[in-house]
Amino acid sequence: MYRVWTFLENYVWTLGIGALLAMVLANLTPGLYAYLTAFPISFGDYVGQDAGVWLTQHGTRFGIPDLGDVRRVLTVSEAVTKLGMSLFLFLAAKELWEALVLDHGALRGSDAILPIGVAIGGMAGAAVVYLALNAAFGLDAQAGWAIPVGTDIAVAYILGRAAFGAKHPALRLLLVMAVADDALSVLILAIFHVQSSIQPLWLLLAALAGGLAYGLANWLPRRLDGADPVKPAQTAVRLRLGLLPYVVAGAVSLFAVTRSGLHPALGLLPVLPALPHADRAFGVFASAERFLHDLLNRAEQMLRYPVGVVLFLFAFCQAGVPVATFGLLSLTVILAMLLGKPLGVLAGGWVVAKAGGPVAAQGILPRVALVAGASLTMSLLLADASQLTVEQSQSARLGVLVGLVFLSVAARSLGARLPA
Repeated sequence: MYRVWTFLENYVWTLGIGALLAMVLANLTPGLYAYLTAFPISFGDYVGQDAGVWLTQHGTRFGIPDLGDVRRVLTVSEAVTKLGMSLFLFLAAKELWEALVLDHGALRGSDAILPIGVAIGGMAGAAVVYLALNAAFGLDAQAGWAIPVGTDIAVAYILGRAAFGAKHPALRLLLVMAVADDALSVLILAIFHVQSSIQPLWLLLAALAGGLAYGLANWLPRRLDGADPVKPAQTAVRLRLGLLPYVVAGAVSLFAVTRSGLHPALGLLPVLPALPHADRAFGVFASAERFLHDLLNRAEQMLRYPVGVVLFLFAFCQAGVPVATFGLLSLTVILAMLLGKPLGVLAGGWVVAKAGGPVAAQGILPRVALVAGASLTMSLLLADASQLTVEQSQSARLGVLVGLVFLSVAARSLGARLPA
C-alpha cells in the first residue's frame, strides 16, 4: 500500500470538530446556531435558500419583515454548501480524472471492473434498504434515497486504516471504490437534484469556459512547442500565467452552472479536464503527488487549506440538528448505511466474479464492506439537496451522524477479527 496524503486525516478532524460543535450549539443554543448559519450574505434571484422559506424561518430574527421581489437569500450555510463545496468536489473529481486518464490509473481498463462493481453494488444495496424501510414505516421520504449511498473517501480511509492496519491491501480497493462512489454520487447530484429547470445555454457557457482555457493555455502552447524538448511556449505560459487562465475559467463556469439549474457545487468540474496534468498516476491521494509540478497537482496543493476550512464550515452548517428529531427516518438511514451498503458491496463483488471479472483476494471484500458505509460529506450534501421537508432532512442527517458513530465503533472492534 502506497503512502496516502496526510491531509485526508486532517480533513476527518475538521469534519468531526465542525459536526461536534454544530451539534452542541444546535441543541444548547439553537437561536445562536440559527443566527450563525442563516445569516444573510446577499439577496438575489439565482442562488441561495428560497426567500419565502427564509423569511418565514428567520425574518423576525434578523428584523426583516418583507423581501419584496427577492427570490433567493444567500445565507452562510447556502454559500458554504452550494459554492464552497465546489472546491471539495473539484479535489475529489481530480482524483477520479487521474484514475481514468493517466497511465497506471486505478480506473483504467480491467482494473476498473472490481471497484466500480462493488461501488455500484454498495450504492444499490443502501438505496434498496432505504426505500424498503421507507415503505415499511410509511415515511413518505423516498426523496432521500440517495442520502446513505455514498462512501466518504477520507473517513473511510481513516476508519479502514484503524480497523485493519495502514499497510493492508484492502485499503487500496477501498480508496478506489470510494472515488468511484463519489463519481456516481456527483452524477446523482447532477441528475436527480436539479435546483430549477435546466438552462442549456448556461451549461454551454460553462463548457466553453473550460474549452477556451484548455485550447489557449494548454493545447496551443503544446502545439507551438511540437517536439522541442525545452518546451519554451509551455514554460512561458506556466511561469507567466500559472493558474490564472483556469481561475478565470473556473469563475465563469461556476457562475454559469449556478444559472443553469444544476447544483452550484458542480460548478468547477467543467474546467478540471483543461488543466495540464502529470503523465502517470501514483494512486488515489498519493503522498508522492506533492513532488509533482504540473498545474493540476499545483492546484490541489493550493486548495488543500481552503478545502479544509470549507469542510469545517460545511460540517458546522449541515450537522447542527436537534437530537429530538431522531426517529424512524434516522433509523432507516442508519440501517441503510450499516446493513444495505456492506451487503451491496459483497453482492457487487460476487456479481463481478460470476461475470468473469477480477476476484478480490481472500479477506479483502469483507474489510471493504465493513467500512463502505462511512459516509458524511456527500450524505450531508445530498440531504441538503433532496426534496425532503425540514424535519425529514434533520432526521436523516442525524441518522447519518449516528450511523457513522456506530460504524466507527463496529469497524474498530470487528476489523481485527475478520479472517485474513
